[in-house]
Amino acid sequence: MYSTYDYTRFKSITGNRLLNESKIKRIIADINKGLNMLPYCPIVVDKQMNVIDGQHRLYVARKLKKQISYVIADALTLQQIASINSNTEKWKKKDFMHCYTVGGNQNYEQLQRFMHEYNVPLSTALVLLSGKTTDSGACNKDYESGNFVVKDLSGATATMKIVERFKEAKNYHQRSFILAIARLREAGICDFNRLVEKFSKNPSALRTAGNVKEYLRNLQDIYNTGLQKQITIF
Repeated sequence: MYSTYDYTRFKSITGNRLLNESKIKRIIADINKGLNMLPYCPIVVDKQMNVIDGQHRLYVARKLKKQISYVIADALTLQQIASINSNTEKWKKKDFMHCYTVGGNQNYEQLQRFMHEYNVPLSTALVLLSGKTTDSGACNKDYESGNFVVKDLSGATATMKIVERFKEAKNYHQRSFILAIARLREAGICDFNRLVEKFSKNPSALRTAGNVKEYLRNLQDIYNTGLQKQITIF
Protein backbone atom coordinates (compact mmCIF):
# COMPACT_ATOMS: atom_id res chain seq x y z
CA MET A 1 0.00 0.00 0.00
CA TYR A 2 1.26 3.49 -0.88
CA SER A 3 0.38 6.99 0.33
CA THR A 4 0.75 10.42 -1.27
CA TYR A 5 -0.34 14.04 -1.33
CA ASP A 6 0.31 14.24 -5.06
CA TYR A 7 -3.21 13.92 -6.45
CA THR A 8 -2.10 14.78 -9.99
CA ARG A 9 -0.70 11.30 -10.52
CA PHE A 10 -4.20 9.79 -10.49
CA LYS A 11 -6.39 9.59 -13.59
CA SER A 12 -10.14 9.12 -14.00
CA ILE A 13 -11.44 6.22 -16.07
CA THR A 14 -13.92 7.36 -18.70
CA GLY A 15 -17.17 5.54 -18.00
CA ASN A 16 -16.66 5.05 -14.26
CA ARG A 17 -19.60 5.94 -12.04
CA LEU A 18 -20.71 9.56 -11.63
CA LEU A 19 -19.71 11.30 -8.42
CA ASN A 20 -22.40 11.27 -5.75
CA GLU A 21 -22.59 14.62 -3.96
CA SER A 22 -24.34 13.22 -0.88
CA LYS A 23 -21.64 10.55 -0.45
CA ILE A 24 -18.93 13.19 -0.69
CA LYS A 25 -20.69 15.24 2.00
CA ARG A 26 -20.89 12.18 4.29
CA ILE A 27 -17.17 11.48 3.98
CA ILE A 28 -16.30 15.12 4.63
CA ALA A 29 -18.65 15.24 7.64
CA ASP A 30 -16.97 12.15 9.14
CA ILE A 31 -13.50 13.66 8.68
CA ASN A 32 -14.63 16.95 10.25
CA LYS A 33 -15.86 14.94 13.25
CA GLY A 34 -12.41 13.38 13.63
CA LEU A 35 -13.16 10.11 11.82
CA ASN A 36 -10.64 10.14 8.96
CA MET A 37 -10.65 6.66 7.42
CA LEU A 38 -8.71 7.67 4.29
CA PRO A 39 -5.40 6.17 5.54
CA TYR A 40 -7.12 2.82 6.19
CA CYS A 41 -9.32 2.65 3.09
CA PRO A 42 -6.98 2.82 0.10
CA ILE A 43 -8.26 3.59 -3.35
CA VAL A 44 -7.53 1.03 -6.08
CA VAL A 45 -5.64 2.06 -9.22
CA ASP A 46 -4.19 0.20 -12.19
CA LYS A 47 -0.56 0.40 -13.31
CA GLN A 48 -1.33 3.56 -15.31
CA MET A 49 -2.77 5.15 -12.13
CA ASN A 50 -6.34 5.08 -13.42
CA VAL A 51 -8.71 5.03 -10.44
CA ILE A 52 -10.65 1.76 -10.45
CA ASP A 53 -12.34 2.20 -7.08
CA GLY A 54 -12.35 5.09 -4.62
CA GLN A 55 -12.92 8.19 -6.73
CA HIS A 56 -15.11 9.71 -3.98
CA ARG A 57 -12.34 9.26 -1.39
CA LEU A 58 -9.81 10.76 -3.80
CA TYR A 59 -12.06 13.74 -4.45
CA VAL A 60 -12.42 14.39 -0.72
CA ALA A 61 -8.67 13.96 -0.08
CA ARG A 62 -7.92 16.50 -2.82
CA LYS A 63 -10.56 18.92 -1.52
CA LEU A 64 -9.39 18.73 2.11
CA LYS A 65 -5.68 18.30 1.23
CA LYS A 66 -5.51 14.98 3.07
CA GLN A 67 -3.08 12.16 2.38
CA ILE A 68 -4.56 9.43 0.21
CA SER A 69 -3.61 5.76 0.36
CA TYR A 70 -3.70 3.54 -2.69
CA VAL A 71 -2.96 0.04 -3.96
CA ILE A 72 -2.10 -0.98 -7.51
CA ALA A 73 -4.10 -3.70 -9.25
CA ASP A 74 -4.10 -5.21 -12.73
CA ALA A 75 -5.94 -3.41 -15.54
CA LEU A 76 -9.68 -4.09 -15.64
CA THR A 77 -12.43 -3.68 -18.20
CA LEU A 78 -15.36 -1.29 -17.68
CA GLN A 79 -17.60 -4.30 -16.99
CA GLN A 80 -15.23 -5.51 -14.26
CA ILE A 81 -15.05 -2.02 -12.76
CA ALA A 82 -18.85 -1.82 -12.75
CA SER A 83 -19.00 -5.18 -10.97
CA ILE A 84 -16.45 -4.11 -8.32
CA ASN A 85 -18.23 -0.83 -7.61
CA SER A 86 -21.70 -2.34 -7.51
CA ASN A 87 -20.49 -4.91 -4.95
CA THR A 88 -18.97 -2.26 -2.67
CA GLU A 89 -21.85 0.17 -3.03
CA LYS A 90 -24.85 -0.43 -5.26
CA TRP A 91 -24.70 1.47 -8.52
CA LYS A 92 -27.75 3.39 -9.62
CA LYS A 93 -29.27 2.69 -13.02
CA LYS A 94 -27.88 5.96 -14.36
CA ASP A 95 -24.34 4.89 -13.38
CA PHE A 96 -24.56 1.83 -15.60
CA MET A 97 -26.02 3.91 -18.43
CA HIS A 98 -23.21 6.43 -18.10
CA CYS A 99 -20.60 3.69 -17.94
CA TYR A 100 -21.63 1.89 -21.11
CA THR A 101 -22.69 4.85 -23.25
CA VAL A 102 -19.44 6.70 -22.56
CA GLY A 103 -17.67 3.45 -23.39
CA GLY A 104 -19.25 3.57 -26.84
CA ASN A 105 -21.74 0.69 -26.49
CA GLN A 106 -24.24 1.33 -29.29
CA ASN A 107 -26.98 -0.76 -27.66
CA TYR A 108 -26.96 1.50 -24.61
CA GLU A 109 -26.82 4.61 -26.80
CA GLN A 110 -29.89 3.36 -28.68
CA LEU A 111 -31.62 2.56 -25.39
CA GLN A 112 -30.98 6.09 -24.13
CA ARG A 113 -32.31 7.65 -27.35
CA PHE A 114 -35.47 5.52 -27.18
CA MET A 115 -36.11 6.57 -23.57
CA HIS A 116 -35.80 10.25 -24.45
CA GLU A 117 -37.80 10.05 -27.68
CA TYR A 118 -40.81 8.34 -26.10
CA ASN A 119 -40.39 9.62 -22.54
CA VAL A 120 -40.48 6.15 -21.00
CA PRO A 121 -38.61 4.95 -17.90
CA LEU A 122 -35.59 2.69 -18.22
CA SER A 123 -37.34 -0.47 -17.00
CA THR A 124 -40.03 -0.14 -19.65
CA ALA A 125 -37.60 0.65 -22.45
CA LEU A 126 -35.49 -2.38 -21.51
CA VAL A 127 -38.27 -4.93 -21.85
CA LEU A 128 -39.60 -3.40 -25.06
CA LEU A 129 -36.26 -3.19 -26.84
CA SER A 130 -35.09 -6.60 -25.65
CA GLY A 131 -38.32 -8.26 -26.78
CA LYS A 132 -38.64 -9.82 -23.30
CA THR A 133 -41.97 -8.33 -22.25
CA THR A 134 -42.51 -11.12 -19.72
CA ASP A 135 -39.00 -11.33 -18.21
CA SER A 136 -37.89 -8.00 -16.75
CA GLY A 137 -35.52 -9.72 -14.31
CA ALA A 138 -33.33 -11.04 -17.11
CA CYS A 139 -33.34 -7.58 -18.71
CA ASN A 140 -31.98 -5.99 -15.54
CA LYS A 141 -29.17 -8.54 -15.23
CA ASP A 142 -28.13 -8.03 -18.85
CA TYR A 143 -28.32 -4.25 -18.43
CA GLU A 144 -26.08 -4.10 -15.37
CA SER A 145 -23.50 -6.56 -16.75
CA GLY A 146 -23.09 -4.61 -19.98
CA ASN A 147 -24.69 -7.38 -22.04
CA PHE A 148 -27.94 -5.64 -22.96
CA VAL A 149 -28.73 -5.98 -26.67
CA VAL A 150 -31.43 -4.17 -28.64
CA LYS A 151 -33.28 -7.01 -30.36
CA ASP A 152 -36.65 -5.50 -31.28
CA LEU A 153 -36.39 -1.79 -32.06
CA SER A 154 -39.13 -1.98 -34.70
CA GLY A 155 -41.52 -3.75 -32.31
CA ALA A 156 -40.76 -1.37 -29.46
CA THR A 157 -41.31 1.62 -31.74
CA ALA A 158 -44.57 0.17 -33.08
CA THR A 159 -45.80 -0.35 -29.51
CA MET A 160 -45.05 3.22 -28.50
CA LYS A 161 -46.74 4.58 -31.63
CA ILE A 162 -49.89 2.75 -30.55
CA VAL A 163 -49.53 3.89 -26.94
CA GLU A 164 -49.41 7.52 -28.05
CA ARG A 165 -52.85 7.12 -29.61
CA PHE A 166 -54.21 6.80 -26.06
CA LYS A 167 -52.76 10.08 -24.78
CA GLU A 168 -56.23 11.27 -23.75
CA ALA A 169 -55.88 8.86 -20.84
CA LYS A 170 -53.90 10.08 -17.84
CA ASN A 171 -52.31 6.67 -17.35
CA TYR A 172 -51.21 6.07 -20.94
CA HIS A 173 -47.48 6.18 -20.05
CA GLN A 174 -47.83 3.78 -17.13
CA ARG A 175 -45.55 0.75 -17.46
CA SER A 176 -48.34 -1.80 -17.07
CA PHE A 177 -50.42 -0.12 -19.76
CA ILE A 178 -47.50 0.02 -22.20
CA LEU A 179 -46.74 -3.65 -21.65
CA ALA A 180 -50.41 -4.50 -22.13
CA ILE A 181 -50.35 -2.77 -25.52
CA ALA A 182 -47.14 -4.66 -26.34
CA ARG A 183 -48.85 -7.97 -25.52
CA LEU A 184 -51.84 -7.09 -27.70
CA ARG A 185 -49.57 -6.15 -30.58
CA GLU A 186 -47.60 -9.38 -30.22
CA ALA A 187 -50.80 -11.46 -30.15
CA GLY A 188 -51.76 -10.00 -33.53
CA ILE A 189 -55.52 -10.30 -33.02
CA CYS A 190 -56.48 -6.77 -32.00
CA ASP A 191 -57.62 -4.22 -34.60
CA PHE A 192 -56.07 -1.15 -33.00
CA ASN A 193 -58.04 1.24 -35.19
CA ARG A 194 -61.23 -0.22 -33.74
CA LEU A 195 -59.83 -0.17 -30.20
CA VAL A 196 -58.72 3.47 -30.44
CA GLU A 197 -62.06 4.47 -31.99
CA LYS A 198 -63.99 2.86 -29.12
CA PHE A 199 -61.65 4.44 -26.58
CA SER A 200 -61.98 7.90 -28.15
CA LYS A 201 -65.76 7.77 -27.79
CA ASN A 202 -65.42 7.11 -24.05
CA PRO A 203 -61.88 7.76 -22.66
CA SER A 204 -63.07 7.30 -19.07
CA ALA A 205 -63.69 3.63 -19.86
CA LEU A 206 -59.93 3.10 -19.67
CA ARG A 207 -59.38 2.81 -15.94
CA THR A 208 -56.08 2.94 -14.06
CA ALA A 209 -55.05 -0.64 -13.31
CA GLY A 210 -52.47 -2.21 -11.06
CA ASN A 211 -51.03 -4.73 -13.48
CA VAL A 212 -50.84 -5.84 -17.12
CA LYS A 213 -53.64 -8.43 -16.86
CA GLU A 214 -56.11 -5.86 -15.53
CA TYR A 215 -55.31 -3.53 -18.40
CA LEU A 216 -55.71 -6.35 -20.92
CA ARG A 217 -59.16 -7.19 -19.58
CA ASN A 218 -60.13 -3.50 -19.55
CA LEU A 219 -58.93 -2.98 -23.14
CA GLN A 220 -60.81 -6.09 -24.26
CA ASP A 221 -64.01 -4.75 -22.67
CA ILE A 222 -63.54 -1.46 -24.53
CA TYR A 223 -62.86 -3.32 -27.77
CA ASN A 224 -66.07 -5.35 -27.42
CA THR A 225 -68.31 -2.37 -26.73
CA GLY A 226 -71.45 -2.70 -28.88
CA LEU A 227 -70.66 -6.24 -30.04
CA GLN A 228 -73.08 -9.06 -29.37
CA LYS A 229 -70.42 -11.70 -29.83
CA GLN A 230 -67.40 -11.01 -27.64
CA ILE A 231 -63.94 -11.20 -29.23
CA THR A 232 -60.83 -12.33 -27.32
CA ILE A 233 -57.89 -10.14 -28.30
CA PHE A 234 -55.10 -11.53 -26.09
